[in-house]
Amino acid sequence: GFLLAFGSSIEVEVRLDSPDAKAPSSKEVVSAMFCGDAKEPLLVQRIGKARKEGKEAATVGGTTSGATAVPSLGYVQRERSEEEAMLFERAEKAVSEHWAGGKTTPLPLPQAGIQWNLPDDVKCTDLGWEAKEAAVRRTAQLVQDANGKKEWQFKIGGRQVGAFDARGIMSPCALDTNDTCHRPVPLDSGSQRERCLKIALYVKNDAVDGGFVHG
Repeated sequence: GFLLAFGSSIEVEVRLDSPDAKAPSSKEVVSAMFCGDAKEPLLVQRIGKARKEGKEAATVGGTTSGATAVPSLGYVQRERSEEEAMLFERAEKAVSEHWAGGKTTPLPLPQAGIQWNLPDDVKCTDLGWEAKEAAVRRTAQLVQDANGKKEWQFKIGGRQVGAFDARGIMSPCALDTNDTCHRPVPLDSGSQRERCLKIALYVKNDAVDGGFVHG
């Protein structure tokens, strides 16, 4: 649920100060998204220039990817260097400004069997209850405490949710089994589909047979 509400990627331009005080500052476009973890929700990825460098540095024949050849193609890490720490901080500020005042946009429909459980004051005049998430206000604020520690806080429909934890505004719902989209698909015993599902759901560990690790 959290990723449905906040997981989209945005591109922001950040300005970086040059180590040389006499040199002008530079600009860089980065991609940012809330797809990290509860401790560090925001991920920042260098694009544009880094993509070009990665393509040039990649081994001919594709044995080494651009991301391996040029680590800057991966996600920015605060602790890796002063430059990346500065880049992340500037990107964080730009994303905070992007979300200033919140966004009122449609919420994507969750997977079958789950529904948004939005506050009663979230109304939608032209749609039924099951689709009233069509115009919901979302906010993402970067809050700093008295000790200087920064933390992202998220709200959906005015209700606070944790990073990657939207259980407070979601609930299970009945499936219409007459709808072919929701009707369970029967599994043939011994089929490849059954085997893959058992591995994915930790029912069977295929690694002992030299196959896939379950999960």
